Amino acid sequence: MPQHFIAHAHAAPAATGTGGLPQALRAAIAARHTQRLHALLHQHGASCFAHALTALTQRQQADILSLLAAQERADVYRHLPASARRQWLQASAAARMPLHRRMLCTCQRHWQWLRHALGFKLA
Repeated sequence: MPQHFIAHAHAAPAATGTGGLPQALRAAIAARHTQRLHALLHQHGASCFAHALTALTQRQQADILSLLAAQERADVYRHLPASARRQWLQASAAARMPLHRRMLCTCQRHWQWLRHALGFKLA
């Protein structure tokens, strides 16, 4: 067997093993390979997949969950820790708000901060 093939053959299992699952998920989401995400989910199971998601950023988690089918997403969601579930729900709820509402909320937060920073008091 050629040396480059042996090195590649030994590297492949580590990339999708339990320790390498977050890296495999990052690579799949960066390349938008939805079939690879489905394959990783079915290969490792919902519990390991959910555990690997917690090692990713909130944006990466949302991207991956949005690309899964509804039943797959529900299976993974059930295995997420409570804190990750709350974060995902909050992020998805904020994304569903209309743009004008999100802008209004942002302006109100900035106004509250500015008022406090400048010491303005309303009567």
